[in-house]
Amino acid sequence: MIKIAIVENETEQAELLRGYVERYSAEKGINCRAFVYENGLDFLSQYRTGPDGIFMDILMPLPDGMKAAERLRRVDESVCLIFVTNMAQLAIRGYKVGATDFLVKPVSYFDFSMEMDKIVRAHERRARSHQPRLRMEQRARV
Repeated sequence: MIKIAIVENETEQAELLRGYVERYSAEKGINCRAFVYENGLDFLSQYRTGPDGIFMDILMPLPDGMKAAERLRRVDESVCLIFVTNMAQLAIRGYKVGATDFLVKPVSYFDFSMEMDKIVRAHERRARSHQPRLRMEQRARV
């Protein structure tokens, strides 16, 4: 199963992305499940098994997406992180925290599916190599 985290404080945007995950799953015949978090704090406090991909808003409270990504990278350096934002100039900063890519709102399904393809390929590579992504000693310190 491909697990996708959506970290987005705008309900309408979160539901759009969740719907895209469901559509992608149906179209590709891949079992995908989306988990939605309203803010970075909720996401980080529940980060244990690690999703395969994360779609994270940059401009949100508790903490903003950039600070949440910095904390995430302390325990998981390789998860596919895609920033979703209204302002492309903010997304450029995402490369400092190892973002895979960024999407500008409003997100089209085509652009979203291209990012999902990257997530699926990374998941398949990891499954073939049997490499855990999270560092055991740091799972509890997100």
